[in-house]
Amino acid sequence: MLSGCIILGVGIYLKVSKDGNQITNESLPGIDLMIAIGVIIMVLGFLGCCGAIRENRCMLLLVSIIILI
Repeated sequence: MLSGCIILGVGIYLKVSKDGNQITNESLPGIDLMIAIGVIIMVLGFLGCCGAIRENRCMLLLVSIIILI
């Protein structure tokens, strides 16, 4: 989950910080991909943590299947 936060933070920083902290009209597709991957990793980490804390077998199985895919 921490790595997802870092990737998301770097992606948002690169998207916003170009040309004096203004959101750019011409953004690179790699930056949008970084933001999407960061969000996915964060959600998977959150679901995994919640499943482990609650010992919820269904949630852990869902996280395992998504990671496998």
